[in-house]
Amino acid sequence: ALRREARLGIRREEESEEARRVADGLAPSRPKKYPVVAAVGGDAHSVVLTASGRVYTFGANDRGQLGRESGSPREESRKNVSERNVPGFVSALTHARVTHVSCGDAHCVTRTALGHVFVWGANDRGQCGDGVSVTDKREPTPFVPAFSPEEARVAPRWKLDRVARHPMFGLTCESVFACGASTFAVVTGGHRVFACGAGVPFDAARAKEKPENEKPTLEGGGVRDKENVHSNAPSGSFAPTTTFSKMLSVRLDDVENKRALVMESTVRMLTPDDGSFERLSEQMLAYAPYGENVLARFIRVVLEETTRKPAFALAYGALIERLVKRKCLSCPPSHFRRVLLLAVEDAGVRLLKRQEDVMHRRALETLGWARYQKRLADLASGGGDRQKGAADATSFYDAVVDRESYAEYKAFRDECKALQGILRDLYENRKLLLPEDLRDVAA
Repeated sequence: ALRREARLGIRREEESEEARRVADGLAPSRPKKYPVVAAVGGDAHSVVLTASGRVYTFGANDRGQLGRESGSPREESRKNVSERNVPGFVSALTHARVTHVSCGDAHCVTRTALGHVFVWGANDRGQCGDGVSVTDKREPTPFVPAFSPEEARVAPRWKLDRVARHPMFGLTCESVFACGASTFAVVTGGHRVFACGAGVPFDAARAKEKPENEKPTLEGGGVRDKENVHSNAPSGSFAPTTTFSKMLSVRLDDVENKRALVMESTVRMLTPDDGSFERLSEQMLAYAPYGENVLARFIRVVLEETTRKPAFALAYGALIERLVKRKCLSCPPSHFRRVLLLAVEDAGVRLLKRQEDVMHRRALETLGWARYQKRLADLASGGGDRQKGAADATSFYDAVVDRESYAEYKAFRDECKALQGILRDLYENRKLLLPEDLRDVAA
């Protein structure tokens, strides 16, 4: 009727803007309604998911848990409370079809149809998983960092490297969960689970040592991986903790943090070119002296870059030699050697853990879930070494069955050789290590 009157030129004075849009064919006569398929809630906020994949939030927004405001908490407190008491659409997810939502105490996590995960809200305990900061996210941000081809062309190398080192880089998820101040993501395929937030999973010893009033810290980029998680696994086998990782968890003050950033950026930008080496090393020496905690972060980056670029091992060895011989450390040489050996031990533990995880995954893919669980139960009841016997193979090389498994084995072998090469250089050429240090490493 409205369209017919519009064609005849009949206009009503009391006609509303919505009626005029209907008459002009710019809006449907009735709004589309989609059924609600999920509704979850946190301490003081709620999230609703419709069948069309749209997300609506309402409730408290002091930590940005509604995902609809980008202002500060002070600005948010001045807004009309009625705006938060009515479900509002999360506009940042307009172009994504959300299939799953979950809420923690003050944060939200969603999964899209393409397997991408977005989080927002409180991040004081690292539950948003970025591994960089603990500031609250007031609008949806990707749980797994990524960059487009355009960003890859213009972004600095250090930023791309940081994104690529994220433990979930390039992965998609099949389901997500949130509880309290923690977030969990199940990778597509179901055999890997990543967790971040309050507490350190599978690390009871560390939990007992930590005081109750101490806030948990981010480790390993803010996300912990529990590969091939099963109910019969012992509590300490999937997340080894070394003394070196405890050194990295110590919080630095502003001055030490700036020194650590200078040393890390120096290592990442280092090239075999003599001019570049001199310029970057002098820049690093200008911020001396460096304490043990800063030195631990420097050694960690050196070992990471050595495994990625084995050809640069001599340049990294020369940089360490210059740092020690110019007395830029505030600790004695014995402490330097101790930090270096702890870093090598930590790297070795991580390599062995990755080897074990690969062999478990191969056994799971070969045997299937039921036979894999039965084998674990048989090993537990028989008193055998369940961690070494869970896989069919007796060594990492025996687990090579296809091109993918060979690539994993080759990467493991190359990283072991890279660590061996820099240790040999520091011992034979730089004279920075003693024979007993090498015996400790071998042990």
